[in-house]
Parts: sequence; structure tokens; C-alpha cells
Amino acid sequence: MTTGQPEIDQLIEEVTVDCYNVDEERSAFIVAFGEHLNGAPVAATIVGFETELIGVDDGGDRRGLVAHLRHSGRVHTAALHDVVLAAGADPGLAALLQAYREWCRR
Repeated sequence: MTTGQPEIDQLIEEVTVDCYNVDEERSAFIVAFGEHLNGAPVAATIVGFETELIGVDDGGDRRGLVAHLRHSGRVHTAALHDVVLAAGADPGLAALLQAYREWCRR
């Protein structure tokens, strides 16, 4: 299935190229997000709250990937799908988040 957005389809293919099943694809996205974050927090919002995206993990089959978010000095976990990156965020990270969302729809 294609999105009609060749760059997003290509990014999904690049991330999941060596994967044999959904679990491996989800793990590949975790690695890709880790490479983009590289230990540096990224400004984001979730349900209107300003946070910092500090990591991504596997939330399992039902939850998908989860974001570790820092808000007011505390770390919270939420569905990565619901995170909105701040304007001016790294375009590669923004494209990866868009690719992950599209991958979830498949």
C-alpha cells in the first residue's frame, strides 16, 4: 500500500527493509527514532501540554510505540502517535514520525 507521498513510502521501506514481521518493523522504528533523537530532547506537545520528547520504546502490540516525555521535571509515557513535534523540529524526525503514523495505518 502506498500513501501517495513517495518520500514517506520510501522512508517506511528504508526503516523496515530487513524486517520479517511486525515486531521487527516496530523495533526498526525504535532504532530509527533513537538515531534521530541521539540523546537530545526535542520540544513537543501532547494534548496541549508542552513537553520534551526524550525517548521512544515498544508499548506492545496493542499500544504501539510509546514516547517518553518530560514535563515539569517528571517523565511520562504516552502513545507516540499522539505526539506533536514543535514547529522547527528536525525535518528528518518529523518525516520519521509521519512515516510511523502511516505505517500504523497499514
